[in-house]
Amino acid sequence: IYRDPPHIDFRTRREQCLKPIDLYDEEIRYTDEQLERFFEVFELSQFSKNTYVMIHSDHGEGFGEHGYQYHGQNLFNDQVHVPLLLFGPQLPSQIINTPVSLIDVMPTILELAQVSALPPKPRGNSLVKFAYQPSSEHHPIIIEMLKDSTHSSRRSIVDWPWKLHYSRDYNRFMFFNLRKDPFETVDLTNSQSSAFQRVKRRLMRFLSEEPTPLKPRNS
Repeated sequence: IYRDPPHIDFRTRREQCLKPIDLYDEEIRYTDEQLERFFEVFELSQFSKNTYVMIHSDHGEGFGEHGYQYHGQNLFNDQVHVPLLLFGPQLPSQIINTPVSLIDVMPTILELAQVSALPPKPRGNSLVKFAYQPSSEHHPIIIEMLKDSTHSSRRSIVDWPWKLHYSRDYNRFMFFNLRKDPFETVDLTNSQSSAFQRVKRRLMRFLSEEPTPLKPRNS
């Protein structure tokens, strides 16, 4: 349920009522305004000299781009390409285009705090290097949707510029070139290109190493 901030109106002149995507955008604008209020005070405080701030989102929303509304049923970029902002002392301003993962958040925070991770080593990688080398390479990104009563089992891998979707329940692949097709509209699976085979092998290797959750025994 999207709220409708009374002082923000994104409806078009031709529309009599707000569409869900308009309300969603209004909430983003409203959140941005509240963050601005916070940082106006924060930047004048003593904490701004030794504090790092990270802002991220867990998921986006779909509004009919791939035939569905809202989130939780697919791994298209409208749901999984989310904001990730980091700033603090001695971090130069950069815009990073290399795809990274939220699994990298914890190693990043640990490095900034100068704290060593206890075993086992985190699977992600610190992103601090991008502040000084924006074009740094990064490992492929794995995106998971675990099966439950309302979700099917899906996995995706982003090995820039390629993105491969895999539905485990239906054994179906979808393959996209995100550089040329950022909205994932042209499925290249049938091309059976060398890139498709290479990215597929990487995803299958990950699945072969993926841990299987253990269910507790009935006592």
